[in-house]
Amino acid sequence: MESSKCLIEIIERNKLSIKDNPFGTKRLWPYSYIELFYNSFCSQLYISKKSPNILEVNQNNKNNLKVWQYFFEKPNIVNISLKKIINYEYTNSIKFNLIIIKNKDLSNNNRVLKNLTNRLKPNGIIVLENIGANSKFIIK
Repeated sequence: MESSKCLIEIIERNKLSIKDNPFGTKRLWPYSYIELFYNSFCSQLYISKKSPNILEVNQNNKNNLKVWQYFFEKPNIVNISLKKIINYEYTNSIKFNLIIIKNKDLSNNNRVLKNLTNRLKPNGIIVLENIGANSKFIIK
């Protein structure tokens, strides 16, 4: 059973993209994160878990959080600052289906990455956005 929802349509219909809103999400325009990854992954996640647990690390753009509210049915969305992650100032009781890390500096912190990996549900995924040249470190 395929999900009839499409992140691209949701973003465009609600004017959440940077092309329609100067404070909009960059995940769709002019970038292609939504088209190349999120749309497919989230469609599969929707089929298996209509109300997933999503952790966004250091997300300042509220439109990025709205995307998940429009797409999923009552998702549990947690947005935690990098400082709270590093200092373990957050609850460890929740396991997440999707963890999105916006801050590339966090990708160099093995201790924090390991802790976040332990916060994943089975088949959960961590997305490290905007890592640039740090990809070699991540793969290692």
